[in-house]
Amino acid sequence: MKKPFMFLSLIIPGPKSPKGNLDVFLQPLIEELKLLWEIGLPTYDISNKQSFQMKVALLWTVSDFPAYGILSGWTTAGKLACSYCMENTKAFTLKNGGKQSWFDYHRQFLSHNHVFRKNKSAFRKDTVENSSPPPRLSGEEVSNRVSLLPKTTECIRNEGKRPEWYGILHHWTKQSVFWELPYWRKLLIRHNLDVMHIEKNVFDNAFHTIMEVKGKTKDDLKARKDMKVYCKRRKLETRVVLDSKGGKKILNPNAPFMLPKEKRKLICEWVKKLKFPDGYASNLDLLPLNVWNVITELSQFFRDLCSTTLKVNHVVRLEENIPEIICKLERIFPPGFFNSMEHLPIHLPYEAKVGGPVQYRRMYPCESLFEEQMMRECGYQSLEEVWIKSEDEYPNWFKEYVLGKGINNDIIRSLSFGPLTRVRKFKQYHINGFHFHAFEYGKNKSTMKYGICVKRSQGKDFYGILQEVIELTYVGARKRYTTVLFKCDWFDIGHGTRIHEKYNLVEVNHIRRYPKLIERMVRSRGGLNGRIIIRPRTANPSRPISQSSQDENPDFALEVHNSSQNEEQSIEYNSNHHEEGRDADLDVDTSEIEEEAEFLHETGNPEATQILHKTEGLW
Repeated sequence: MKKPFMFLSLIIPGPKSPKGNLDVFLQPLIEELKLLWEIGLPTYDISNKQSFQMKVALLWTVSDFPAYGILSGWTTAGKLACSYCMENTKAFTLKNGGKQSWFDYHRQFLSHNHVFRKNKSAFRKDTVENSSPPPRLSGEEVSNRVSLLPKTTECIRNEGKRPEWYGILHHWTKQSVFWELPYWRKLLIRHNLDVMHIEKNVFDNAFHTIMEVKGKTKDDLKARKDMKVYCKRRKLETRVVLDSKGGKKILNPNAPFMLPKEKRKLICEWVKKLKFPDGYASNLDLLPLNVWNVITELSQFFRDLCSTTLKVNHVVRLEENIPEIICKLERIFPPGFFNSMEHLPIHLPYEAKVGGPVQYRRMYPCESLFEEQMMRECGYQSLEEVWIKSEDEYPNWFKEYVLGKGINNDIIRSLSFGPLTRVRKFKQYHINGFHFHAFEYGKNKSTMKYGICVKRSQGKDFYGILQEVIELTYVGARKRYTTVLFKCDWFDIGHGTRIHEKYNLVEVNHIRRYPKLIERMVRSRGGLNGRIIIRPRTANPSRPISQSSQDENPDFALEVHNSSQNEEQSIEYNSNHHEEGRDADLDVDTSEIEEEAEFLHETGNPEATQILHKTEGLW
């Protein structure tokens, strides 16, 4: 599917949105979808060079929350806004604020022996929670409920006229046109809750309240009055005091979740200069610890939920954690803070478990032991001296080793002879779904795309600044191979980083850096599929490899790191087993090409490893 055909555009005439009458304009689409499901469409398969009858099904819709109501027929406003909880909601109207609140609604999603259920003071005062979460209806059950409702396509719906018991037992306004699809009732998810908009609204509410943004904060005078009605938080209740002229003035005590003016100014100055990659943060310890902890847990929930790879056990963990996270928020923020957007995250793990990773359902459309040997035999003291010596001696050693062993693999032989002297340089580079800028090119831009993070299987990850992107060309007997080098300045992870023990947030000291190191990231014609490390089997380059058994002592060991499955596997390559006319027979499924470089300062005997990566056309 090419980009120009990704979206189906529909132009609707008239000065106003059709809202619930949108079904009238969707009717032609529904008729075509019914034909594509029942009869199909003759389609040519280029791979098999033959035609077949293609059948098509609409899997689900993706929209923001108001459009969710238009498409599904369930109004997404008011106490019954949640289409999962439906009439089983415990949302209520605030006495002073006059808006709907989902405060103290989420203890029922906790385990029955959870300590929060019996707490009478931290949530709604003098209230315990013994009920179970609302049942989740199947598509068949929902279909039976809407079957008697009128269709928009039969008569234009009058917005002022609602079905019987609307707002009390249900929030249905119509029978959606999508129910005409014969398979619609069989789907587990028909309309997706959009994670992007939910995350944005949750962030906005929290940020505006913490920063006390006038007109947007959820902690105003009415909220404090409601807090007195529903909560036991006497320290935060409004007080009447006398001003300098003897008049009465209502005073709101400072809440622990609100930053004072000087700290708000500090946050604004920090955000103005902030340029961090996703998932990393710094200087967030201005709030009280209990508030900071729950805000961090909420942030990590959305980060984990939006991961490109999801495992069932991870989603189950998210489903168990989110009720407790929301309950912790309820212990801190006022009842007016909890509108429908603060409630909807409770259902997001279920949709991820059924529908898969969020990126398909939301609206957001890349060791040799040579240096260790050198350090052990020559006694170099500094890491920089090791690298200087490595750069001088390693290429010659590698070439002599390959030629001396008679290795015929075209890739390895081309690497041993070195690249052409003519290179290409890039100011920006797109690889494996990520877009990088060289530092000089991107330093004045509003977003940071020159930060590099190299994941390690054990120990701390590496962080650096991308300085140059260079493409080298290696000429083999059969073809040319290209490899892209990322030249980076690396931060000292031994003394220049700090990681929060509980939440794994990373702070980086930009002053402390390692000596120069080139990070190699590789581009292949078929796309980036893995990280492959090629190294000699022997730890000592001067010591010959045992010839007693070629199968037991192959010339090279290739470690394939499959990042999509978080697994590692080792594959042995023996030059004598290589067949003439084809590359090494390595049938592996990999997902990301990276380079890993290791530095060990703690032992007093620093060690660096240099990695050779796969190049274009290797597998």
